[in-house]
Amino acid sequence: MISLLKKIFNKNRENETRKETFGNTLKKNKKGYQSKLHKAVISGNLVKVRQLIDQKEDVNLVDNHGLTPLDLAYIHDYSQTINFLKENGAKKSRELKN
Repeated sequence: MISLLKKIFNKNRENETRKETFGNTLKKNKKGYQSKLHKAVISGNLVKVRQLIDQKEDVNLVDNHGLTPLDLAYIHDYSQTINFLKENGAKKSRELKN
């Protein structure tokens, strides 16, 4: 029983930390926490990606899986999106860790 309570407590603390870290920029959906830019990249919507970057969306924001929008573009093999993100300063998550 105590271990179950610890798990619940730790999960709640994790969620609160995530909210503090990401604020309103990331919204929870079925797949976890992702920004509008993450979602646009996943859907392959380059027009929306351009709009969001024009609106100063953070191109290097890391989602709850530790992925940046550029990581997702590589995963889905969206070459035009990859090039556009790079032109706008996007980095892979491993580059951000260095």
